[in-house]
Parts: sequence; C-alpha cells; structure tokens
Amino acid sequence: MKISTFLLLALCLSMAEARDIYRWVAPDGSVNYSDEPRAGADRITLPEWVPPKIIRPMAPPITPRVDKPRSVAYEQLAITRPAAEENIHDNQGIVEVTVKLDPELVTAKDHRIQLLLDGKAMGAPSPAIGQSLEGVERGKHTVAAQVLDQNDQVLITSEPVVFYMKRQSPMLHPPVNVGTTYPQQAPRAPMAPRAPRAEHSPFIPAPPPPSTPGSGTP
Repeated sequence: MKISTFLLLALCLSMAEARDIYRWVAPDGSVNYSDEPRAGADRITLPEWVPPKIIRPMAPPITPRVDKPRSVAYEQLAITRPAAEENIHDNQGIVEVTVKLDPELVTAKDHRIQLLLDGKAMGAPSPAIGQSLEGVERGKHTVAAQVLDQNDQVLITSEPVVFYMKRQSPMLHPPVNVGTTYPQQAPRAPMAPRAPRAEHSPFIPAPPPPSTPGSGTP
C-alpha cells in the first residue's frame, strides 16, 4: 500500500502501535511511504507516540466574597428605672434613669443612647445604660430612650414610662442668703400688743416724826 507525503501525518497518528513505516522512491521520482515492507524500501522507525494533552478551558476567576456589614438589629429596649407610676422626691429635680438593651450596645459602631423627657431629647447621647435627668419640674412626666447609630439614625425606641416628680415648695424652704454659712430660719410670728399700764399717783413725802421731851430736839 502506497501512502503519499500529504497523508504521512495522518498515517503516523493512526498507527499508534505500528512504529515502523517504509519509504521508497518510485521510478518517476515520487517518494512513497507504506506500513508494509517491500524490496528496496527504507525502514523508518517512528518515535513512541504520545497522545496530546487535552487543554481544558480556564475557569473564570473566582471573585472573593465580601460580606457587607449588616446593621445591628436590637430586639428589646426598655426603661427599668424609674418604675412605672413611681413618685420621685428630689428638690433639685434629678431623676436616675436605667435602660435594658438586648443585644448589648455596639459601641464599636458608635451606637449611643438618647433619653427623651416628655418626648423631647434631653442632653447629649451617651453609650452609658445608666444616665440622669436634671432640673425636672414638679408633676407628671414620661421618660423614654432611643438607640442612635453613627449617623444619628434611630435604630429602636423604648415604650415611655410615666413617673411623678415631687419637689417641696420654695415657700417652705426659702433660698439661703448669699454669704451666709447657716440655714435661714423661718420668720417669727408678730408679738401680741401689750396691755396699757395703770397711771401712778403723785409722790407725797412722809411727815417728820414728832419730837419727844429730853431728846434734845428743839
């Protein structure tokens, strides 16, 4: 069987186990190849055939997953002090307030607690769960709390708690005069008018004693 030069490569690939082929030149000068031996043909030993490696397409690069920071979801915020309907006695109007927060306040994200007195923000927000209100007037009030994030956005708000501030009237305890070191006493009651005195009789000197004989008195 004759094989042209053009089909040599196909022959080499199809003859994986036949390592020898034969080459000869025809009388017309053409070069021929065959896998069958024949007279006058040159034997050519082929190298061991190695199957080509299969090149697989590259997988797209994997983009590392970046988790976006999630906002903290607070489940509970409540006022634990003062108690509901509590009477607070303080002449300076100071109210101690304590809150309960679940989960705990995330101070790493600059979360803070803002107190509300009668619905209005009082003082600057603070990370402390125990704060105080000052200058609260006498009467009925409500106190509540809010959790603010780093942008002052409200994350959660507690239910308001009603309390009563009891302060003594300033008429019962007037302010102390400046410069004194002792408490000012209450004013004394006015004294009752005195009864008029009886008029005295005119002074009359007593008469001299009578003289007696022999006393030497003229």
